[in-house]
Amino acid sequence: MFFILLAIAALTSAVSILEVPVAFAMTQWKWSRRKAASIVASVCFVLGIPAALSVTGSLSGFLIFGKTVFDWFDFSTAYLLMPIGGLVVTLFTGYAWKRAGEEAGLAGFWYRAWMVALRYVAPLLILVVLLYSLFVKPV
Repeated sequence: MFFILLAIAALTSAVSILEVPVAFAMTQWKWSRRKAASIVASVCFVLGIPAALSVTGSLSGFLIFGKTVFDWFDFSTAYLLMPIGGLVVTLFTGYAWKRAGEEAGLAGFWYRAWMVALRYVAPLLILVVLLYSLFVKPV
């Protein structure tokens, strides 16, 4: 029963992950949902093959600067894209989204403290994390 539920959770997660690029392809290129989902899923499948084979498969000996393909995917998402995404979100919320504090229900001191944290503290700490991950070898 556990593994059945685990498979269902994996399937529903995959569907939700594919929804954003599928919606983009439908809007950008006027594709049908079936065509967009088929092409996006196929591209993800093909790009995932080298990563899957590099763990213990036939590509495990293929190294790029000392890392397997899977390690490069892991490094780029965990150590680059996540901090950069967090930085973009904090900068957007702090500077471009003028009513963010009002929508969060903040006023007075708490609004000012939150805006200082969003505009200065959080981006600085995220930059520290990004620089640390770039220049200190991850374990």
